[in-house]
Amino acid sequence: YIEDIGNIISDNDEPFDSILKLNNFIDKWAINKILRSGAKLNLSDSKLSEISSMVYDYETELLSNSYLEALVSSTIKLETDSIELDSLYNKNFELFKLNEDLIKYAYIYLPNTNPDISQIRGKFRRYKEKDKYLLDSISYQFINFSFDDSIWYRRSDLIKTLPIMNNYRYNSLKKYKFFQFKDSLGLYLIKITSLLIKGDYAPKEFVSPTLEYMILNKRKISMINEIKKEILENAIKTNKLEIYKDE
Repeated sequence: YIEDIGNIISDNDEPFDSILKLNNFIDKWAINKILRSGAKLNLSDSKLSEISSMVYDYETELLSNSYLEALVSSTIKLETDSIELDSLYNKNFELFKLNEDLIKYAYIYLPNTNPDISQIRGKFRRYKEKDKYLLDSISYQFINFSFDDSIWYRRSDLIKTLPIMNNYRYNSLKKYKFFQFKDSLGLYLIKITSLLIKGDYAPKEFVSPTLEYMILNKRKISMINEIKKEILENAIKTNKLEIYKDE
């Protein structure tokens, strides 16, 4: 039917592509129908019964899990506090050993034609509070920049953000905590303000999303088990469920 193929083609498709997609869809539909009819006629009753049981079990599991998910989502407490996070972090400290460096950094990319390159470089290398304030006030002169050095980033994130950074340049930056590189458009200035190396332990603020997930998942499991228990007790109490035991 026409409504069955509404999502198969789009207005942007070329006529040939639309026809090809429709033919493939029709062929697949027809093959499945033919195979299904053939299976019902030719498979043994025991095999058909086994498949029906599997389908029922799968449908039951999907419905049950969806219903439990809805019940939990409507009642679960989503907030976590610092005491919970601290406790879980301290108990699982060994899990948070870093497999790559973590850094806090800032960078400036300024044009080669900037007349104050030497002054800007000096203030950025020193990077005191008054330097940050001054650099931020003249940031309109820069091609690009970031002074948000309060967030931990993975080494791989730095390399993605600054394509000029490679392993050799990163090692130089890591050693001196400051790196500069000139290309055809401008000068990159990069400064590490904090560094944790591979093998160190990740700070709590970096793994907080993981800690929150662990806390919520534990709550969810506990709530699901409690709901299942209450469902059984209520079914027995209201005579919807009765368990018979052989003597």
